[in-house]
Amino acid sequence: MSDTIAHVALLLRRELLATSLGLLFLAMAVPTLFGLALDGRTIVGVSVWLKPFKFQLSLAVHVLTVALALGVIERRAREGRMVRAILLIFSAMLLFEVCWITVQGGRGLPSHFATSAFDLAMYVLMGIGATFIVLATALFGVLALRHPAPEVPRLVSLAVGLGLLVSGIAGLVTGWSISLNNGAVVGSIGDAGLSIPLLGWSGTAGDIRVAHFVGLHAAQSLPLLGLALRAWTTRRARSALVVASLLWSGATVGLLIQALAGRPFIPLG
Repeated sequence: MSDTIAHVALLLRRELLATSLGLLFLAMAVPTLFGLALDGRTIVGVSVWLKPFKFQLSLAVHVLTVALALGVIERRAREGRMVRAILLIFSAMLLFEVCWITVQGGRGLPSHFATSAFDLAMYVLMGIGATFIVLATALFGVLALRHPAPEVPRLVSLAVGLGLLVSGIAGLVTGWSISLNNGAVVGSIGDAGLSIPLLGWSGTAGDIRVAHFVGLHAAQSLPLLGLALRAWTTRRARSALVVASLLWSGATVGLLIQALAGRPFIPLG
């Protein structure tokens, strides 16, 4: 266990920008949690601080995952000018997303699908930023697959690369589905108060956020599976990872189809 923690710390130190950003988001989540507990304001029946809190946590996990993933890429590829430029823009877009969503929460206003001209312009910028984030995630996955660091086990680089690639593509498809639908919910919501606790997914209509959540978290799930398969033979473990990535992609597509058909992930009421 101590060796694993030391190795993770080493990988995080290789990418101080992404690591620092992830820790910043985690720090921002602490006062936001107090806002959830103490501020009674709501948007569509949900605390104004719930969305900032979810984004702070989820994007902290995402950027820390990317920081770890970049550590398994061969040094020359990782430190190339193009990769560093992409990482810089990637980090700036993440910072913009989290800060704007948090500011809107403090104002008691929605950050997505806004109505005022200024807020609408900011929403468009968020869409551009989110598109860049998921495309960059997929690109980092390709780099992990094509340029693995020689000191990193190939099974680990395969798991990391597939995880980021699936996450990036799934994030792009599901994110744009939400945008084109002009919202995450599909169908009649009926009792707007019926939603899955903590996650906030609709329990009475289709909700594209379920597919979005599952698809994005391939970035963490597939590498964890790769670590769990280390006791297997290399060929068998690699085959299992490829199959798992296909099944994860298929599950994401299935959840997206379910949501677009207007069927809730977990029916409530």
